[in-house]
Amino acid sequence: MRVSSRRIGLTKKQVCFLDKLISRARYSTGKKFTRSQVVSALFSATKKLDIDVTGLKNENELSMEILAACRKKHS
Repeated sequence: MRVSSRRIGLTKKQVCFLDKLISRARYSTGKKFTRSQVVSALFSATKKLDIDVTGLKNENELSMEILAACRKKHS
């Protein structure tokens, strides 16, 4: 797989969340994931969802739609 390096803007809170997730994984499994691996996994999982972005106006609405698609997929 070809990897293209691009920067994305994350808040300190988002970076902290990623780092805590990575720490929990390392503590429970011994495996150290990188931030890039976690973000890539999130993209891969999101691509498998049926997300309708029609009419969404902001990031919060997009987040809610993603959560709804997750619930729908697992119900």
